[in-house]
Amino acid sequence: MGKQTVEALIEGGKATAAPPLGPALGPLGVNIGQIIADINCRFL
Repeated sequence: MGKQTVEALIEGGKATAAPPLGPALGPLGVNIGQIIADINCRFL
């Protein structure tokens, strides 16, 4: 599987697994919780 990009506009530090991220990331088979945590830590 090659590299895939998901584009979404999320306010820094407030990402959740709810739409738009959860439904976009779910079919990719990635660890959604870890991605959400990474986004929130980087963009506080």
